[in-house]
Amino acid sequence: RGVGDVYKRQHKNPVYERVVDKVERIIKMWKEKNKDFEKIYEEGVRVWKEIQELNKRQKEIGLSKLEYSILLNLEEKFGKKSELIKDVKELVNKLKPYTFPNWIVQQTARKNVGREIRRFIWKYGLTAEEREKLYKKLMESVENYAS
Repeated sequence: RGVGDVYKRQHKNPVYERVVDKVERIIKMWKEKNKDFEKIYEEGVRVWKEIQELNKRQKEIGLSKLEYSILLNLEEKFGKKSELIKDVKELVNKLKPYTFPNWIVQQTARKNVGREIRRFIWKYGLTAEEREKLYKKLMESVENYAS
């Protein structure tokens, strides 16, 4: 188990999910015999600044953890585009009827959420492989942050 696994269980926050790999890399550098403390410090500062910027942006655009997690996944694929924020809000509104407490254990609700995500992704004109990869990321976001 790595830092990422511990984080995901304890701190559900899309901002931290974005930097988990970077933090794990810093820890690996720290454990190496030939430690380059300056490089470790610089990496740590970069990650800290990224966390601050991501948190600030989330507050500025006023998105929930679920919405921001979906947005970050879409931006990873398509880059920062203002229309993605509107798309994310539309998707989350469509998911609301299905994401009630404990929705994740009810097969019908899970299927409905999956169907809405697949419909949502279709409009981006991706290949089947790209759609499936994005579907898995968005489904994980919904599983982690919806009710």
